[in-house]
Amino acid sequence: MKFGVCIPNFGEHLSPESVKAVCRAAEELGYHSLWTTDHIVTPAGLLSPYRNIYESLTVLAYAAGITRKTILGSSVVVLPLRDPILAAKQFATLDALSEGRLIVGLAAGWAEGEFRVLGGSFGDRGARLDEQVELLRALWTQPVVNFVGRYYKVIDVIFEPKPRQDGGPQVWIGGNSRAAVKRAARLGDAWHATSIPLDEFRLRVEELRRLSGQRQVEVTARMAVDVRSSKSRLLRNPAGERRVVWGGGTGGVAATLSEYEAAGLEYLVVYFGDKEPSEYVSDMKVFGDDVIATYA
Repeated sequence: MKFGVCIPNFGEHLSPESVKAVCRAAEELGYHSLWTTDHIVTPAGLLSPYRNIYESLTVLAYAAGITRKTILGSSVVVLPLRDPILAAKQFATLDALSEGRLIVGLAAGWAEGEFRVLGGSFGDRGARLDEQVELLRALWTQPVVNFVGRYYKVIDVIFEPKPRQDGGPQVWIGGNSRAAVKRAARLGDAWHATSIPLDEFRLRVEELRRLSGQRQVEVTARMAVDVRSSKSRLLRNPAGERRVVWGGGTGGVAATLSEYEAAGLEYLVVYFGDKEPSEYVSDMKVFGDDVIATYA
């Protein structure tokens, strides 16, 4: 089991100090990776924790500069909202400047209003993401890029320099839906769920194993953890989907983690909630001492 931690690049306690404190603490405490959340705008009528947010890739670039060995990832970039060629260049540059420490997490997105504001196409976002993943890999590997798809056409283009990692960074496909699992099985190096309840997680892992066949697709999840809460709780996200927050103290969290591990979880990314940086770092340390240490 590997453990990452979310950089709090969104929320009411957002500040440069919180980003810096968590990045430095993650490296000092031995977390394997650091992860950013991606949204660009929030329609005014949408109740969302992402109304106050730093841009994901900019924060990763900052994190690359103040860390030396911690892996850096996006959890997850909504690529259909972005120009994929520009994003491919940003990812390649991040991978080079971090000396090969990048994981690219991607998803189709759920906030229709955000697509509308940014001029994105919501109805076919999944099909666009499929093609975008293939385009990223072409840009990262072909000496002279030639790619013709339904949505994108790139002919006789030089894309240099390539990413530091041979073949480009790993691509993790985010999303709790069956469509996301199917996409991960076909195109991803990993499937990346978000705060998914255990019953749904078990079902999706079974689907992933069946659909991926001989392909090795890692099972990863980003989970909200409240080490101060007396019990776990179920919530609904802004899209109305079920989400779980692990609780029950570190003992309860460890027991829940064991259940997910038995169901197939291989890599856990933890989000400790919207709080002051000193509290966030304190929770990182408690989780490291009481949970991660048991895997050493």
